[in-house]
Amino acid sequence: MSISTSITTWDVIQDLGFTADPMVVFSDVRPGLSYNFGNLKLEAACVTNMHVVPVVFLSGVLASVRCLRDIQFQLHRIVESREQCVAMIVWNLDQGEPGGVFQPLHEVPWLQEGRDHKHLLPWEREQEEYQARPHCTAEREWLKLAIKSLKRSLEQVQDTEPVMVGFDGKTLSIQVAGNHVALPA
Repeated sequence: MSISTSITTWDVIQDLGFTADPMVVFSDVRPGLSYNFGNLKLEAACVTNMHVVPVVFLSGVLASVRCLRDIQFQLHRIVESREQCVAMIVWNLDQGEPGGVFQPLHEVPWLQEGRDHKHLLPWEREQEEYQARPHCTAEREWLKLAIKSLKRSLEQVQDTEPVMVGFDGKTLSIQVAGNHVALPA
């Protein structure tokens, strides 16, 4: 995360419409903030969590006809962008909801904005990067020949000898103890 492009979570939630709430008393930044969705009053407080990390802690009780559900989550005090912060808030609100979509009683325009920016969530970006990594498949017969060729080298080296596996987009290469095998993949 680049400090020059980051923004504070506190600034973002105020921009979203969270307002000063004197009932939110346990906050390093006074007064705490809250947002009323009609069926959920989401309170925000700047606190230090159990891992001694300063965070913005958001909590409330979601009331519906059939149940009450406790909402609690925390965000880093500094995020990469306004859009990422909104996506994190909406993602947390959507968790545990039937159909995975939080339904407020009042219209909240930034909820859809958060869902539209789901791709900015760190775990979503990691998954996207993982899917985009170089990977390959090799025909069974080619792989059997490669393993047979490397078997002799592996029998003559110690267990700590490194085995280097590489893929350049077209060729799978395996190298151990000076023996190098390449096969199409």
